[in-house]
Amino acid sequence: MKKCLWIFFILIVVVSVSIATMFGARKGSVQISNQSDQEFLGGTLEVCGQKFAVDPLKPNEVQIIHFKVKSDSHYDIAVQFKSRTLKKSLGYVTNGMDFDDVLIVSDADISLADRRKESGR
Repeated sequence: MKKCLWIFFILIVVVSVSIATMFGARKGSVQISNQSDQEFLGGTLEVCGQKFAVDPLKPNEVQIIHFKVKSDSHYDIAVQFKSRTLKKSLGYVTNGMDFDDVLIVSDADISLADRRKESGR
């Protein structure tokens, strides 16, 4: 009888952990890196229905934004320079996974790099 209770207890724990993993919000972070020759005055980033302010960044400065992965999504970013605004939709965020990406802002474009590949994970 004790053996049956232990098996039942282990089964309940496994099912609970599985449900929490499937339905729990995962974490994401995105690093915005100013690789342009000019300072940008700020901007916005939207991902998974969450909107964030992008701080003014001088060349070679970065800002890290943390978000909850609540749904499938992509990055919508707008960065304001003195002379113009760069806007782009890029990348793909998948519900149920953690993300650690880098958005690189150059003078003419915004691109996506994956820090997992850079760090050898």
